[in-house]
Amino acid sequence: MSKAFLLSICIPTYNRAEILRLTLNNLITNPDYDSDLVEIVVSDNFSSDDTQKVVQQFSEVKYFKQETNIGDENFYKALSYGNGLYLKLSNDTVFFKEGQLAKIISVLRNFSRENRHLMFYQNSRFISNSNLSISSRSEFLDIFSYNSTWIANFGCWKRDFLLLNNPLQFATLNFSQVDWTYSLVGNSRHTDIYVDDYYTVQNVSKKGGYNILRVFGVNYFEILRHFNLSNRSLQKEKFRVL
Repeated sequence: MSKAFLLSICIPTYNRAEILRLTLNNLITNPDYDSDLVEIVVSDNFSSDDTQKVVQQFSEVKYFKQETNIGDENFYKALSYGNGLYLKLSNDTVFFKEGQLAKIISVLRNFSRENRHLMFYQNSRFISNSNLSISSRSEFLDIFSYNSTWIANFGCWKRDFLLLNNPLQFATLNFSQVDWTYSLVGNSRHTDIYVDDYYTVQNVSKKGGYNILRVFGVNYFEILRHFNLSNRSLQKEKFRVL
């Protein structure tokens, strides 16, 4: 029987063995890390480098490797492997700052029995160091804008993740996490969002490799339109993205 954790940190990765090594070392040696409360999951998207060997150096980490490169479906896979009450998606480049993981754990403990969505957003140009309760999709878009595209901002209770309807419907558009976010924010329950300076990000020479104009100018808005946001909200968001 799988152990039930409070938090699963779920990391999709592809051909970033040395970057991932530093990321995992940062997590394992973080003073806030408690292996009784937090599990670390890595979902390898069929890497051709030494990713598997790197992860095997960390006995605390659960490792899964896809049989072929499945693109952004790997984000979903990473989350699906988590056994925690709360599943947090995280980049393979993220270093949690000291004290910040403890903040997340404290909030999860306090709300584990509440019927509310929880998310933890990194400080941005739009909002920082705040705790907000969101009641609608339009309110969320107005406050957080394209920050929903950031992988490490997404998280949800496992019970809600399992209830997502057609979670891979936008997997080819690079932003499944945006779909999941708006599915949760707009389903009649309040969403509490804790905004703080949670992490730093390692510099990498090679990023996702997608066409940024198509992904942000077309794909992102295709997902938003799926949720029937007002034209006013969409026009405002187009201005901010540009």
